[in-house]
Amino acid sequence: MLRKQRIEALTDGVIAIVITLMVLEIKAPYINGNIDMGALILQIVTYGFSFLIIAIIWLNHYHLLTNAAQLSTKQIWINYMLLFCISLIPLPTRELGEHFGNPNSHALYGVVLGLTSVFYSLFHWAIDDSIKHIHKTERKKFSIKNWSSVVLYFSASIFSYLSVYVSASIFILIPMLYFIPSRKILSPNEI
Repeated sequence: MLRKQRIEALTDGVIAIVITLMVLEIKAPYINGNIDMGALILQIVTYGFSFLIIAIIWLNHYHLLTNAAQLSTKQIWINYMLLFCISLIPLPTRELGEHFGNPNSHALYGVVLGLTSVFYSLFHWAIDDSIKHIHKTERKKFSIKNWSSVVLYFSASIFSYLSVYVSASIFILIPMLYFIPSRKILSPNEI
């Protein structure tokens, strides 16, 4: 069985690379030889938002791993799938930043973040039993919140074809559910 620290190190490395790739995707757009500041700001805001989402995933993931006694093979494979989905985030981030008005860019962003959320939810579910200090009712609340975000991300993809502003609003809403990790998920030493 792999040591938990190796999974933590792998996760940290993948996330660091993903964040680096996202920032490298920001290209200054030009119109008639001048930088289009509006388009550049939109790319930076989109990057910042994706950075925030990845930071929230990493922070909650960190607290889950910190409180787990050890990891099973199933948990490790779910973590790999989560990392794969996170590694896809730079593509829709670039597309959304460059083509905000295009519903396809919103749909792609929602699908990738929806899949990421699916594997985060599965990871949370798989690791729940090894976290002893969380009561069963709290686990159920976490599960509802996690699966609600999955539904919201995929809904945002569908709504993007009605209005990109509706999908963008849903994208903004979801991180608010996770911005500060619940005190219940923190170990008794962290509170």
